[in-house]
Amino acid sequence: MNRLRATVYLAVLLALISYVAMRMFDLEFAALWAVLIALLNFVPYVGSVLGVVLPVLMAVVQFADPGMVLLLVLGVVQFGIGNFLDPYVMASSLNLSPFAILISLAIWSELWGIPGAFLAVPITAIITIVLSEFPGTRPLAILLSRRGQV
Repeated sequence: MNRLRATVYLAVLLALISYVAMRMFDLEFAALWAVLIALLNFVPYVGSVLGVVLPVLMAVVQFADPGMVLLLVLGVVQFGIGNFLDPYVMASSLNLSPFAILISLAIWSELWGIPGAFLAVPITAIITIVLSEFPGTRPLAILLSRRGQV
């Protein structure tokens, strides 16, 4: 599957689930917030935070209290899609193991902070490509790949 197409599908799925959650709380402008959440999903890391915080702020203004419950629900949805479904789809489109993506994200973000988190997947893909070109390091590339083929 094309990586952009997969990202669009994930953004739409996230928006639909968020829309249902916001409608359960009768949040005003739920459709607008859902579209905004889908668009913010294309901005790594910051977009996910804003996609949760902005509707929660609207809930606090509208209801004066249940913002924490909506924060929990939207946070769980963002966390689930962003940390489980998104790496799975990204791994299949890049032929990288989801485990390798999560480990590289942890390593590169620990080394370089936020820039390392942004660059973790491209760096891992490059490392896999380079390792696959040499007979001695091909087994390492196979370990990093999703399908066992490079």
